[in-house]
Amino acid sequence: ESGKKRKNFTIKDFGNDVVSVINKLQLKKVILVGHSMGGIINLEVYRQIKDKVVGIIGADTYQLFQKGENPKSAEDYLTTFKENYLGSVREYVRTLFLESADSALVEKMVKKMQKLPPEIGMDIFRNVYQYNSLQAATDLQPRIIAVNGQKFKVKEAENIKILPGFSAKVIRGTGHFPMIEKPKEF
Repeated sequence: ESGKKRKNFTIKDFGNDVVSVINKLQLKKVILVGHSMGGIINLEVYRQIKDKVVGIIGADTYQLFQKGENPKSAEDYLTTFKENYLGSVREYVRTLFLESADSALVEKMVKKMQKLPPEIGMDIFRNVYQYNSLQAATDLQPRIIAVNGQKFKVKEAENIKILPGFSAKVIRGTGHFPMIEKPKEF
């Protein structure tokens, strides 16, 4: 909800926001928790203040550390969003859930994500798809625990080759929002 007046929605800028809060609160040791794109944002936070970070917990993120898409591929992906933003957001959000998901929750998340203005939503998507989490994980070597839903398979063995301190837990019966779909298990 905040920051709609900013001009840039890069992963680095979001990371700068988190670092500013940590520094303003004068926190000495933190555990970073991030859902979805919050996972890659936390890699940027770690890059800046790794001496303060005890570890990182990802919620339905870090399925596989990847190079990121080139700008043309990212733009190609956004074509349908440019043509029909609200409809594309609806379809995208529905893909984040298992077929057995509570339809009221799915609709609630659709409406929440549709509130984001198109120019902001597409800039965020663009930056997420272009982010090189493989390079960040390789360079930084943070300790990461992923707590993910079952919808998107975690390639744990491949991630451990890149990041030996990586581990993952999968919460069965959940999609992209395990903390909402099964909060007790989360």
